[in-house]
Amino acid sequence: MNLYEQLLSYSDSDFCPMHMPGHKRNPAFSMIDPYKIDITEIDGFDDLSHAEDVLLTLMKEAAALYGAKHSFLSVNGSTLGILAGIHACTNRGDTILIARNSHQSVYHAAFLCGLRTEYILPEIMEENICCGFSLEPIKQAIEKSPKIRLVVLPSPTYEGLHADLPAISHYLHEKNILLFIDQAHGAHLDFHPYFPGGATASGADLVVMSLHKTLPALTQTALLHICSEKIDTEKLAFSINLYQTSSPSYVLLASISQCLSYLKSNPFSKFDLLARALTLFTDRLSSFSCIRLLSLPVADKDPSKLVLSARSAGMNGRELYRILLQRFHIQPELCTADYVLCMVTLGDSESSLDRLYNALYEIDCELIQTQGSKNQDQFRASDSFITVPDRAFFPFETDELPKEWIPLLSSCNRISAGFVTIYPPGIPCLVPGERISSSLIEQLSVSKTLGLTIKGLRNEGSLLLQVLKN
Repeated sequence: MNLYEQLLSYSDSDFCPMHMPGHKRNPAFSMIDPYKIDITEIDGFDDLSHAEDVLLTLMKEAAALYGAKHSFLSVNGSTLGILAGIHACTNRGDTILIARNSHQSVYHAAFLCGLRTEYILPEIMEENICCGFSLEPIKQAIEKSPKIRLVVLPSPTYEGLHADLPAISHYLHEKNILLFIDQAHGAHLDFHPYFPGGATASGADLVVMSLHKTLPALTQTALLHICSEKIDTEKLAFSINLYQTSSPSYVLLASISQCLSYLKSNPFSKFDLLARALTLFTDRLSSFSCIRLLSLPVADKDPSKLVLSARSAGMNGRELYRILLQRFHIQPELCTADYVLCMVTLGDSESSLDRLYNALYEIDCELIQTQGSKNQDQFRASDSFITVPDRAFFPFETDELPKEWIPLLSSCNRISAGFVTIYPPGIPCLVPGERISSSLIEQLSVSKTLGLTIKGLRNEGSLLLQVLKN
């Protein structure tokens, strides 16, 4: 069975998508046969690299919808926006401040642009979930490194937690420092008061968001918004053309157009139904004994991100994930050692949340019967991989240095030559130039045993890690 046949077979199965993309394979959002609209830059259809007609109109629609000064279209996901945005906001050798729980594309941008990197650590709440940033750690970092040119933060995080953007942006602008917000997981936040609101009106200078993650749009569709006069629009357009494909898919551009049209046609009523369904689900789940829905007040968290944990009853995140997937045919977005994340969007059918609830209810009843026999000390939350190892080089300084692959278990005190990333959510736990500690080696080994995906390691009989020679 080839890939196409495998996809068709899967689409005909009974698996319930509690993951991105936000259209959830719902036929209500389907477009005509893609071959009928798959064209190149022919007369009458504009040019994405130099938009003057229909694509420029689409950009203006996006800017108006989100309250931005100008918006760019991306068919290379939020990754394009991050690469281009950081390139446009910095000069080679500049220092930028990165949230350590940023997506790997932020680190890649710093590497490609030859930037000096400083990091801030998020506060870690229960079950190793990264909180949104407050102002204080950012102030401390800037007082320590006053040459910082740009601050890059995720808001919301993968789990839906938000930074205090008004306070942060006000402080940074007093210091003449730019603020770039990775809102990849929050393109839906501006359309109903049930959600905490997005970043375009919160003082950020640049905001990137993925339409495909939480809205009914095809994978790889995203927007990059200019939200202040501090951004050089021409330089940003130049940077986008450096990183974006020169043969953009008109199928993906049409999906952006359809998504924005959908949002303009009375989005409140559509999101109101979703808010009611999520409120009911949350209320029903609160009666469970063993499975918990980890949450903060709605003002601080996106309630469409369902973070589920059964650690207190002796079940780690990977076990809960496997049961949902294998027994109930529910595909979550991700799992960690501590929790499972399910995403709910406008694309979910009326039965999706009922199906998830019924599966969790059955698992909860089983855990009530078995948890008394388990040693709870074995099931404490794992240690967070969000740390800042000792740095020997800035990442870009390692680019041309000789490298070698060695066993992970023999790499203590060596210097990493590559990125090591637990995925999803795609946050690096080791970047080039950082020294490898025994605790990190142990954590990577445990994560691999739990079945978590780790990018940056080779498995050739034993786990191998790339390090600098000598």
